[in-house]
Amino acid sequence: MAEQPASVRRSWIRRAVLLGSLAALGFVVVVLVGWVRDHRNTGWVTLTGGTYNGVGWKLQASMTNGKLCMQLTGPAGQSDPANSAAGYPGQCQFDRSCQLCSYTGGGMGPADSQVAYGPLPVNATQIRIATHKVLRSSPFPGGHGLPKGRYWIDIHSATWPASSPADGTRLATPQPLDAQGHPVKFKNF
Repeated sequence: MAEQPASVRRSWIRRAVLLGSLAALGFVVVVLVGWVRDHRNTGWVTLTGGTYNGVGWKLQASMTNGKLCMQLTGPAGQSDPANSAAGYPGQCQFDRSCQLCSYTGGGMGPADSQVAYGPLPVNATQIRIATHKVLRSSPFPGGHGLPKGRYWIDIHSATWPASSPADGTRLATPQPLDAQGHPVKFKNF
């Protein structure tokens, strides 16, 4: 077999180096895109809102460093001692990976109420918060960088469940349920 001229060998070597470089660059891009996707930050998205005893509220969500954050807010300029004293509750990272982390958020809400909320997996269309009280969940809106999943919220009197005996006993940990009422495991958000 005849030996190839040096210019042909250099051409093949350049092509091999170029292909190897492109493959390495492609790998770096894939890794970088994955990292950015997992650590993206979004603006706050309003999920739902309403009033409780005449005081307005909004439940909002965002992504911060790859973790879901949710917060309850009140309308700007609205006078509510609970919101102006310490603010309504907010939480990032809904899982059990740290001592202060949990699958649910909550605390003091508008007009001396209590609020509880949190994210749920896609198949959890409802959540039981008391022995006889089940709430519907709603899907996170698409197109805002939020994860696939659902959310729930409950705003109730500070004396609940005593103020609503028909609701039964409050569950220490709410139970996500599918459409047929079967238990569903929480998902880390």
